Amino acid sequence: LFNEDCRQSIFDIIEIELARHIEEAAHTASGNRNDASSALNKEALLGWLNTTFPIGFKEEDIMILKPNGTPDEEKILTSLFDRIKQAYAEKEALEDPEGLKWLERRIILDAIDQLWQDHLRAMDELRDSIGLRAYAQKDPLVEYKREAFAMFDRLMMDIDQQILNHIFRSATNQEAFERFSGITLEQLMMNQNEKINKRFFSCKRIQHI
Repeated sequence: LFNEDCRQSIFDIIEIELARHIEEAAHTASGNRNDASSALNKEALLGWLNTTFPIGFKEEDIMILKPNGTPDEEKILTSLFDRIKQAYAEKEALEDPEGLKWLERRIILDAIDQLWQDHLRAMDELRDSIGLRAYAQKDPLVEYKREAFAMFDRLMMDIDQQILNHIFRSATNQEAFERFSGITLEQLMMNQNEKINKRFFSCKRIQHI
């Protein structure tokens, strides 16, 4: 890890997780043929995006559809990924370059260390309880392997998610954190004003009708 380009590793995780959540949002949509906005589970995708990357994503950022009304997952991925990389470039400009490299490595190592310890404790609990599966006429060894694989998959996803949760919430110094937070807060306020204006003009149109 100390010889790797940690930033590229982080960007790889971002791209993988974006693709996974976009696919999930497309597959869990209501799919009303008469409503293009139902082609994607907007609430789930936007909720994850703005919780993980606090840079003010809006509905129009994810509603990119093909001519047949289905989500264009490839274009959505490209658009979101470019937006995140642009925001990270803005963050990078405010940080100490060498300090940021150290911070990126620290974020990865901390996530692995914390969640690996949790995983080992969970595996101990699984070993202690697996014998009880025999009472349900299940092979304890088969059950142990199945659950252990599932727990490891969950571990890897949790590590990736924790890394992503911290890339925009950590900084090399207080000034950089406050300046970047000011930029993202301004973007969020602009988004809220746009929503209010849309609702206001929508209400005016209804009144005129």
